[in-house]
Amino acid sequence: MTEARQKLCHLAQLYGIELSYYDIKGKEQVASDPALYAILPHLGAHLTGPADLDQALLDRQRALAQRVLEPVVVAWEGLVAGLSLQLPAGRLEDRWSAVLTLDSGECLPFGGRVNEGALLGRIEVGGETYERREIRLPRLLPLGYHRLDVEIGGVSQHALIISAPTRAYGEANARRFGVFAPAYALWPKDGTGIGGFGALLRLVTELRKYGAQVVGTLPLMTAFLDHPFEPSPYAPVSRLY
Repeated sequence: MTEARQKLCHLAQLYGIELSYYDIKGKEQVASDPALYAILPHLGAHLTGPADLDQALLDRQRALAQRVLEPVVVAWEGLVAGLSLQLPAGRLEDRWSAVLTLDSGECLPFGGRVNEGALLGRIEVGGETYERREIRLPRLLPLGYHRLDVEIGGVSQHALIISAPTRAYGEANARRFGVFAPAYALWPKDGTGIGGFGALLRLVTELRKYGAQVVGTLPLMTAFLDHPFEPSPYAPVSRLY
């Protein structure tokens, strides 16, 4: 791999571009240089050719380093891990203020000084050092979508905090049962030899009498019969699905 290709791939990764994938035949498809040069400008990179790579990399690295707050944070069971502010090392004495707006509409103001938080990381970009410092929320979060607004040095940024459960909803200690059955394997009595939606509905209706609460089956998406002639519920006609 040439040096220019390495820089181009690095830049693409900084913008969240996947560099390769495996197609339906199992063959790896790798993003070409022309494809990456075509896509990156639409994502904000000032890039027309190899001569722009060094500056484009520096610009993207600096933009990420100057992102004070991550735009989306996940809190499992209401616990936020690694929530932080990222600032130049010279601003660690700055104070910050924040408002946590819960999904319910309740607002919780809080704040502190940057250097009061634990050091989570340090990077250097363009000769300047940036530090990530932990900030702690004022309470355990309820499940839902919450907004965090932070102001520091006259600049405001916000993050969406998604508080999600680690397991699906259900009654405590409840015992449930169900059946997994591919729809095509449900042989109907009419002798057609292969099951469909009607057979699946009859199975659901019958199992409900015995207290079953779930019926699982394979994907029921539209497939195709074309080269390489491998119809599969996991390979729908449109890759959008």
